[in-house]
Formats: sequence, C-alpha cells, structure tokens
Amino acid sequence: GANAVQRASYYFQGSASTTAKSHPFHGPFADQWQTLDVADPVVYASCANDRLFNINTELRVSVGTSNPALGSFISMDAPDRNPNAHYKFAWKHC
Repeated sequence: GANAVQRASYYFQGSASTTAKSHPFHGPFADQWQTLDVADPVVYASCANDRLFNINTELRVSVGTSNPALGSFISMDAPDRNPNAHYKFAWKHC
C-alpha cells in the first residue's frame, strides 16, 4: 500500500516554461531503481543573456494503506553511498 514519487523539473532562470517529469513507484517494492528523463523538445537559453539552468528534484514517500509499523522509505543513494545522477546537455554556439 505504500507509494513513492520521484519528480524533477527543468527550466532556465527567468523562463515561464518548465518541463516536469514524474516517476511513481507502488509498493511493495524492495529493489534498486532508476529513472530517465528526456527534456523534449530541446530548448536553448537566449544568446542575449546569461541564464542559469535549474534542475529541481523531489523524492516523496507515503505509507498509504500499508502498516505504518513496517516503515516506508525511498532513497536516492546508490549501494556504494555515492549519488548517481548524470546529466547530459546539448550546447549551441551563440
């Protein structure tokens, strides 16, 4: 009955346009997990101004209908305790 969601949103500083991706997980679940987001279409920042590219991540878990005494958790740590977030960017020349 437990569930979790991993969510990320991507946007350039000052832009009203935000791309958000969500990945739900439904219990029972006891394994490693991995998600992949592809921001489509590719959006480039304006060449006229320097803008920061922001990536906001969120990880939530809810006990749902499961027994709270059993505990419910989700982690973004890898088995070796090192985060494994990888980002690939497409660059353009201004």
